[in-house]
Amino acid sequence: MASPRGEYPAERLSFGAQSLLYLTLRLATIEEQSKTRGVRLPLILDDVLVGLDDERAMRCLRVLADFATNHQILLLTCHERTAARARSAGAEILEILPR
Repeated sequence: MASPRGEYPAERLSFGAQSLLYLTLRLATIEEQSKTRGVRLPLILDDVLVGLDDERAMRCLRVLADFATNHQILLLTCHERTAARARSAGAEILEILPR
C-alpha cells in the first residue's frame, strides 16, 4: 500500500531496488565526506550488480564510471558477466586467479 507521502520502508523494495538505494547512499556519503575532508575517498564494492537486470546493471556501471573520474573504485566480482560489462564501460580489469 502506498504511503500518502510516497515513503516506503526499504524492506518493501525488491533486492535490486534495495541494492541501488544503498549504493546511491554510499556514493552520496563518499562525495560529501570527500568535500568535507578535502581528499578523494575510494569506493570498494563487492558484487553490487548481481540483483540488477541487464539494463540497470549497464546504467549503474555508467554512473560508476562517471563517479570514477574523481574517485578510485574497486569493483570486486566473481561473475564473468559483471567483469565483461565493466570492461565495456571502460574499466580496467585485474583478474585474480585461484591458486
